[in-house]
Parts: sequence; C-alpha cells; structure tokens
Amino acid sequence: MLDDIVVTLDSTYSATTTYTQQLIGTYTYITLKIRSMGIDPAVSTDDLVALSLLDDDGGIFTGSFEVVEVCNDCKELNIANCNEFFDLSGLNSETAYKLVFTDNQSNVQYTYYDSSNDEGVVTIDTTNFPDGVFNPYSSYTVSIFDNSGNPMVLSLDAVEYDCYRLTFTPNTLVYD
Repeated sequence: MLDDIVVTLDSTYSATTTYTQQLIGTYTYITLKIRSMGIDPAVSTDDLVALSLLDDDGGIFTGSFEVVEVCNDCKELNIANCNEFFDLSGLNSETAYKLVFTDNQSNVQYTYYDSSNDEGVVTIDTTNFPDGVFNPYSSYTVSIFDNSGNPMVLSLDAVEYDCYRLTFTPNTLVYD
C-alpha cells in the first residue's frame, strides 16, 4: 500500500485532494478525487496534474494510471433570463467575494465583486454585465474567491460545491 499521495497543480489553480486505495491481488487500485476550485473546465488535466506516489519504503511508485480526471462539482442553477437580479446562496455570511463568470462556450470571463448578506447570499445585478450576456443560449460556470484570491466552497443542503453552473430559461408570455 502507498503511504502518501501528493498532488501538484499549476500555481494558477488550487485544489483539495482525497484518495482511497484498495489492494486486490497484487494490484493497488487508487481512487483519487481532485476537488478543483477555480479551475477552468476547458483546461486539460495534463496541464494541471502531477502525481507523486510513495510506497511504504519511501520509494516512488512505478505503475500506470488508467484515468486521471479533474472535476468541478458545480451546483446547477436555472434562472429566468429576463431577471434583473438573481441570487447565489450557500456562501459565508457578510463576506466579500470575487465571482468569475466563465462563458462555457467562448471561455470569455466576467469578474463581479460583491458581499454576501447575513444569510450567505450574493445578489447578482445583471445590469452590471454587457447587454445580452445572460440569455437562453448562454451557460456560465461561476467560480467564487475570497478577497485574498483563495477559491471558496459553497454549501447547500449539506452538500459542498466548488462552483455554480448557470443556464437561463426563456420567458413565455401567455395571453387570454
């Protein structure tokens, strides 16, 4: 069995890691979860991850990896596209945040600064973005950082998420 697994990411990114290992026959199967925080989902894992595996004697593990996958655990949120304001909840109360909205199609980023209220909610004012940014055809990943630039985890119903994934619903007018 391995004593330690060290994950190194490019200095632009940050993450927490957990792992489990299971000995089956003569093979050690490792399940490694890298909780990405602020990682652009379009970036290749080859650009992000270097792994060092140490065995019980301090030697470097030599073997092959079947899969290394970096995942963003995002909270899915669907919003009416005509809303002037929408809320992002699950944050620490009364805390200043930097929110980075990344367009999932073009990778264009918009940065938004605001503070959460006493219930841990940040209200997004869509008028602070260019016209047409939030529409029924757009999809955004929102990464959240504190004032020091550290990635934040949001918690909703006892589930932790690294980001929000936003989509927008078209509005339908019904006439009698």
